[in-house]
Amino acid sequence: PNPYPYMKQADMLVVTSRYEGLPLVINEAKILGTPVVTTNYPTATEAVAHEETGLICDMTPESIAQAVIRLYRDNILKKHIRKTLSMQAFDNTKEIRKYIEAIEGM
Repeated sequence: PNPYPYMKQADMLVVTSRYEGLPLVINEAKILGTPVVTTNYPTATEAVAHEETGLICDMTPESIAQAVIRLYRDNILKKHIRKTLSMQAFDNTKEIRKYIEAIEGM
């Protein structure tokens, strides 16, 4: 019923999407300090900073596997990503304002 304790303890979250509008699961993982491996869908760079908050790879099984193996084996990179995530302030106030403005503009 509550995936967050598992996400927080995970070595990484792997997202193999072709498209994500608002990647909620990626944002949840980042808030929990969990590094992300994601495929390079059109807006992936808005969700993940390559080698800073996770890894972005091509949409092939080989590329996904290489990214997973790299992040799993490279403890320095994993620690760097976790540290970067821990220093970020996650605030969705701007997103909420957009919804309020859209509703009030109706």
